[in-house]
Parts: sequence; structure tokens; C-alpha cells
Amino acid sequence: MKIEDPTAFHHLNISHSGLSAQRRRMDAISENLANLQTTRGKDGGPFQPRVVVMSEGEEQAAFSTVDGPRPARLWSTHPEHLRATDEGQDEDGLRGVQAEVLIQNRRPRMEYDPEHPDADENGYVAYPDINVVEEMTHLIAASRAYEANLTAIAAAKDMAGKALEI
Repeated sequence: MKIEDPTAFHHLNISHSGLSAQRRRMDAISENLANLQTTRGKDGGPFQPRVVVMSEGEEQAAFSTVDGPRPARLWSTHPEHLRATDEGQDEDGLRGVQAEVLIQNRRPRMEYDPEHPDADENGYVAYPDINVVEEMTHLIAASRAYEANLTAIAAAKDMAGKALEI
């Protein structure tokens, strides 16, 4: 078998995009937690939290590019099962995910501490509006999604190995 297209293993590319997106999400959460008490950022104000926005990625080539023309497509056996031509799926390929880190413009959390060097004339200090419990919950969810993508890659690798044994 001759592989002419390096994107022929689209399932690995899709899982890789998921791994990358979740890593960026965990990095943003870590940055938020690390700057929980940062009262003076680059712009002079308190640190502004980061959030990761995920969107549909670029089209991944279908496996049919591995060895010539695509054979007849297998359709679902039940009318309520999703078909490849249903909305959200592309006839010729699958899509991964892209992640973009955005800075949220939240109002700072004000705390009274007149001894703090960054206190205003009324004695209040502006801290980033970051909820530790919320951030940790997002971190756990991102970690689980990362693990799911690793499991998908391992399953694809195992299937490829079994196919070579045939």
C-alpha cells in the first residue's frame, strides 16, 4: 500500500487537534490561577483572565486518499442513525478543532486593604475576578478531554497494528 497523502490518517490529526486545544485550555487556566493575586499587569491594572474559545478546525482528508478512489460508502442500518451527509459532517472529510486564547475584560474584584501598595485613595485594591473553584472545575474537564483524545489515539494505533497483522 502506498500512502501519498500525509493527512490520510485523519483520525490521528483530529485527535491531535483535540490534544492541542485541551493543552492550550489547561495553559490558560494555569495562567489564571498563577495570577490570582496579580494586582498590576502589563497595562497597569489587575491581571485579566484568559479563556479558550474552540471552533471547528480545518478539513482533514478522508482515509480514501490512501489507496485510490473511495469505495462505496457504508450507510447506517437504522434510519435514525447519523449519516455522513447529515448536517455538521462533510461528505469528503472530517474536521478537528482549533483553540484560541482570548483575554476576558472582567471587572476587577475590589478588596479593602489600605496598606497594599496598589490601593486606591479609598484603600481598595483591584484583584482579578477569578473564581478558583470554577477554574479547577474547568481544569478537571480539560484534563478528562485530553485523556479522551489520548485514548482515541491509542485505539487508532491499536487498530492499525491489528490491520497489519491480517
